[in-house]
Amino acid sequence: MWLGIDTTTERLGLALVEAESVLAAETAFVYRDMAAVLHPRLQDMLRRSGVRAAELSGIAVTCGPGSYTGMRLGLAAAQGLALVTGCPVAGVNAQAAIARKCAQEGRPTVVVSRANAGDVYVAVFGPDGRVLHDTALVDMATAAQLVPAGAVLTGNAAVLLDVAGVTPIEGDDLTHPDPVDVARIGMADYAAGTLRQASPMYLHPLAYRTSPGLKS
Repeated sequence: MWLGIDTTTERLGLALVEAESVLAAETAFVYRDMAAVLHPRLQDMLRRSGVRAAELSGIAVTCGPGSYTGMRLGLAAAQGLALVTGCPVAGVNAQAAIARKCAQEGRPTVVVSRANAGDVYVAVFGPDGRVLHDTALVDMATAAQLVPAGAVLTGNAAVLLDVAGVTPIEGDDLTHPDPVDVARIGMADYAAGTLRQASPMYLHPLAYRTSPGLKS
């Protein structure tokens, strides 16, 4: 049984996943209250599900891109539980989780997420989830140039881009990381022996950097 945690945006996401079954999942826009509500909501979900922390097989947590404070809170919660339970922790690119939810056969997926000062985080994934262009912090014009023809365009900043012939997907569940997908990516990485380090992703404007473990 894996726990999925996402705290990279103003929306908190928590999920318990076992094999193909989703035992519990919840999301809530908590904005600046992330620090106050993360642990109580996590403990409440475990209690309502009848699950003890010791029963967890692993923890998957988003490590960026996104809110500096948020990602640190999520990583600290995951690492704290891991110390108690001894289970592995998988770092997950939040944009990979969004792409997994929105993937369509035969079409690349471009995820565009809010950053600061008018910039955005952008990443491009193939139909199979393979990274075609890893997460980078760029301006709007550069992000628009990275959107290939026929792409699925999503993310909480996708509507800010003006790309001819491409209509962005809208809806909170499709533009924010789903904790179920976060958990399943962590499970798959663990099974494949490609567990990614759970450390915060830091990017600088116009600097392209490979996300932890997400090499094509």
